[in-house]
Amino acid sequence: MGDASNVPSLPRYPELEPFGDAVRTRRLELKLSQERLAFQVGVSSNYVSTIERGRCNPGLLRLVKLAAALGATLDDLVPASMLSDPRILGQPG
Repeated sequence: MGDASNVPSLPRYPELEPFGDAVRTRRLELKLSQERLAFQVGVSSNYVSTIERGRCNPGLLRLVKLAAALGATLDDLVPASMLSDPRILGQPG
């Protein structure tokens, strides 16, 4: 068995947590498992988990597929607070 401490951890993107929370909330409202959502989007359930935990910055095509699978718009999944977050906009905090 491998030592879990040797497994590199994924980077954390705190600025993406509101997006991940919105994805998780919508998925749970629809009573979808991570596995089912992953199947609909064409990714692994581990990938969905990393999105929901703010450990992944998905590209535009995946965002669109996520929104479609969740019956949502990008506006539904990207909270307004993210549009003024200096960490996202590259501005000094």
